[in-house]
Amino acid sequence: GGQGGPPSILVPVVLFMALNRWNTFYAADVGLLLAPVPMLLGFFTYKPASVFQAFRDVLAAEQEPPEGEYYEEDDDEEAEEEVVAAK
Repeated sequence: GGQGGPPSILVPVVLFMALNRWNTFYAADVGLLLAPVPMLLGFFTYKPASVFQAFRDVLAAEQEPPEGEYYEEDDDEEAEEEVVAAK
């Protein structure tokens, strides 16, 4: 429904609210004024990185042999060694 949109939109809003409260109440006491640009860059670079990681995991899973399937490559090498040894 219409409860503020998806959580991915809600996170930057909460971050801006926290940044505003920090700069209003605590920045003068601590001596640290927060800027919104680094915070937003960090948040929005996290999203593409997580998508890239999921894509990489899917590609790695496609290259693995299916579970329960047996490849006889090792047996072929052993058979060739036996033939060479028999000569």
